[in-house]
Amino acid sequence: MRFQLLMFSQRGKASADKAKNYFDANLAATYYAGSFSRITVRRHSYMHGVPIDLNLSSFEGSTLIELGVGEFQIQFRFHPEGTISVEGKWELRDPAGVMIDSWARESITNHNTLKLQSILGKVVQSYSVNAPSSFSLRFNTGHVLTILDDSDQYESFSVGGVYV
Repeated sequence: MRFQLLMFSQRGKASADKAKNYFDANLAATYYAGSFSRITVRRHSYMHGVPIDLNLSSFEGSTLIELGVGEFQIQFRFHPEGTISVEGKWELRDPAGVMIDSWARESITNHNTLKLQSILGKVVQSYSVNAPSSFSLRFNTGHVLTILDDSDQYESFSVGGVYV
């Protein structure tokens, strides 16, 4: 596990090691003391390889409502809740299984057109985990979005507090 320092006061310096002594099991915790006015840390799971027990059941029945496109990241936002942030490789296949779009670890500005709008507003019917390399979401249209762990060195994606 790694601890991420989210915020600290300008009046003092804090180390994540000191702050994690005051960390509450699975949630963020705030520490008030000494020269620090506030330190907030959050525990995240960092790993390489998609875990075999990755639980994506909260996405079943959810609608993809927003695509956030950044230069080196795409975010998939679902309703009623859930976000998948991808910095690595993803693939989109049509109902016949033909790859209609994909993206690898590069600037999105090099990608001429996105076909992700074909799943925007669509409902996730099911998911599958192909540990340790990928997981997939199947939409009610038959499209399949696959997110791959394509690097041992860099983060490929994050979902539900799990960073791979």
